[in-house]
Amino acid sequence: MQVDGPRFGRVQTFLKQIVFGGNDGIVTTFAIVAGFAGARAEGAAEIGAIAVLVFGLANLFADGVSMGLGEFLSLRSKHDLYHSRHSDTLRAIARDTPSARDRLAELNVVEGVLRVSETPILQRAWARGAPIAVHGLIYGLKDGLLRNLDCTVARGRKQKEAAE
Repeated sequence: MQVDGPRFGRVQTFLKQIVFGGNDGIVTTFAIVAGFAGARAEGAAEIGAIAVLVFGLANLFADGVSMGLGEFLSLRSKHDLYHSRHSDTLRAIARDTPSARDRLAELNVVEGVLRVSETPILQRAWARGAPIAVHGLIYGLKDGLLRNLDCTVARGRKQKEAAE
């Protein structure tokens, strides 16, 4: 059987949010129902089915908003961190002009290794157990030497990256 593409599709992308949201929804819904059941058992208040339904819908809305906002803030934080580090790297390269081209070339090799390792062909080969590794090497124009950047990806395992 040949599998093309990810097994779970877009569900895999949102699996964390689905699990956390489901657990949150189960716990808070149970708390609301248990609270109404306790109030009814004590005879403190006559609470109708409409009230339970209204509070349940409010709970559903509040859970959805909190999960969505939490994920938005998390992704925005990751985005800001990435751009901050990227800007720092570019500023450092701009200050060190003699090695700027060499460092940019090294960063391109590292990015290329990571991109190649994400291709569907390589992912399927690794899924079949093929012993394939992608290595990052660079050729120096000044000295004519081929240097290993210690940037290797093998079967989804990332080793020391030159970009660090």
